[in-house]
Amino acid sequence: MEVKDSITWSTMIGGLVRNGRPDSALKVFRWMLSNSAVSPTRSILLNVIMACTELGDWKEGKWIEQSFVLANSSEFNRDPSLVTALIYMYAKCEQLDSSVSLVHGVEEIRDDVVAWNAMIKGCGVSGEVQKAIGFTVEMQRVGIDPDDVTFLEILPMISSIPSLKKGMEAHGQIVKRGFQNERTIANSLISMYGRCGSLRHSADAFSGIVNKDVISWTSMIQVYAWNGHAAGVVELFEQMKKTEVKPNRYTFHAVLSACKNTGLVEDGISLLKCMEEQYGLEPDVEHISCVVDMLCHTGRLTDAYDLIRNAISEHVDNTILWGILLSASHSCGNLVIGEAAARHLLSLDPENRANYKMLADIYVSLGRRDSADDILRLSLSIGVNLIPGSSWTEGG
Repeated sequence: MEVKDSITWSTMIGGLVRNGRPDSALKVFRWMLSNSAVSPTRSILLNVIMACTELGDWKEGKWIEQSFVLANSSEFNRDPSLVTALIYMYAKCEQLDSSVSLVHGVEEIRDDVVAWNAMIKGCGVSGEVQKAIGFTVEMQRVGIDPDDVTFLEILPMISSIPSLKKGMEAHGQIVKRGFQNERTIANSLISMYGRCGSLRHSADAFSGIVNKDVISWTSMIQVYAWNGHAAGVVELFEQMKKTEVKPNRYTFHAVLSACKNTGLVEDGISLLKCMEEQYGLEPDVEHISCVVDMLCHTGRLTDAYDLIRNAISEHVDNTILWGILLSASHSCGNLVIGEAAARHLLSLDPENRANYKMLADIYVSLGRRDSADDILRLSLSIGVNLIPGSSWTEGG
């Protein structure tokens, strides 16, 4: 383009950030400042601050702040959206003093719940959960009421600790402020209580939702699974099927995981068929691996082999599935299945030395040293050294 306006530059910089190239976005921004007559716009600066956030480059962000956001000569001096973006950047980069300084020091955003939410979210992303909870308390102390976004940020953080006490305190504030009927918040409460080990509180939150969506059902199913209640998972899934809410991939993964953990092999196989035939959802590797794992644990290696072969798809990473089968074959000493799984793996991932090692171990355990040595020679011929300086056949 011979003529590039501010929209062109903003689109280019923003596109680079959103496609995982924030370093390139900053280079383009610097080039724009040095080689064009285009002045930064709010959109350009927001994209640049986003790039600094992704890179964890708070020093570059500090330069943006001093040059464009808090500079008296700038048309964006103390612009609320830019200040809020900086607050999040600093918090995520673990520069909380800078975040707090902006929240308290910039009058335009001092009473803005969005700015406080940005600081709280940044703390959570950087793992500072206790500080995030502290800021939630502090904002109320200075007279700023949390909104639904505040609670949607803080509840998953409490789940990660996990702390039932903090969760119940947050729930109390949710009820006090009238958000208990917000479905998104109720869904988050289900998961939070489940992570904190309180199945009863999760069930209460679930029961209180008038119009349950797929997230409501899936969240409750996951809670039963986390707490080892496979029967509850299956029962709840059957109840869900009687409603107008259709299960999604996450629902099926939650149910299949519960079946795997309790050895409900036939239920798992039926669910995989139901997923495709009844709901038109193509299983991905997470779904299939649950069933393969179940079949392997019950010694049904041939069934697992057939399932993997029939699951070949561009959407499925078969290396994971063949790896599960090879590992199971190694444990069971099943040479026929193990060799077949290894051959598939060696063609899909020829540089993974663990695959050669496992197949060789199967040969050794069955007394086939010559075949094990063949695998060693094959690995060396393509530059894969299994154990530097030694062979698994060493010592007899």
